[in-house]
Amino acid sequence: MKQRLLVILVCGSLCFWASCKMPLDERPEVQKLQNKVSALEQQLQDQERKQQELETRLQDLQLKVEGIRDLALKNSQQVVRLTDGLKSMHRKAKSAAVAAAKKKAEKKSQAAPAGKAMMTYQQAFGYYKNGSFEKSIDLFHAFIHAYPKHEMISNARYWLGENYYSLSEFAQAITEFKRVLADYPKSKKAPGSLLKIGMSYQAIGFDGKAKEFYQQLIEQFPDSNSAAIAREKLKGL
Repeated sequence: MKQRLLVILVCGSLCFWASCKMPLDERPEVQKLQNKVSALEQQLQDQERKQQELETRLQDLQLKVEGIRDLALKNSQQVVRLTDGLKSMHRKAKSAAVAAAKKKAEKKSQAAPAGKAMMTYQQAFGYYKNGSFEKSIDLFHAFIHAYPKHEMISNARYWLGENYYSLSEFAQAITEFKRVLADYPKSKKAPGSLLKIGMSYQAIGFDGKAKEFYQQLIEQFPDSNSAAIAREKLKGL
């Protein structure tokens, strides 16, 4: 029994001594660890390479985005310039058309016989007297357009207001009477225009505005027949 135990110890010692004599890097467990380390290093290198590729692609995309943005800005500036140019051309064309129409109307007015102008005026006034207010309005507009420099132009504008007043279109009447005051402040129709503005405001319930124009009429033209009517109107307010 002792001999068998001795043999086992000797054999075990020899095995231990043999394993210790084996180089460290040739041992199986060490080789496995080295293989794992090599695999991890390879994975790390692959990740670094992919990251560099992604950074390069990102830089390329940033450059493209900046290029697109610069192009869009440039295009928008061109659109603004084109729009401004078109607006300017439109304004110039419109101004030229208005000037040409005005010049044509002036020439037509100068060339037209005086008798024809007065015939149109009298016909328009006749329609007003007969109660054909819409026909009168059309003819007075035609007269004003054809003969803008005629001596009866302020009267024509005044009778336009009277026509609208007769049709109970008081807002339009006020507009026409105010144009008489603005364009022809020294016209003989100025007192009548002030009176009719006051009456138009009164008709639509703006008594305060009516009173304002009645008082203005009395102050500016105290001796006129229109002022006498205005004083009576003020008594009822």
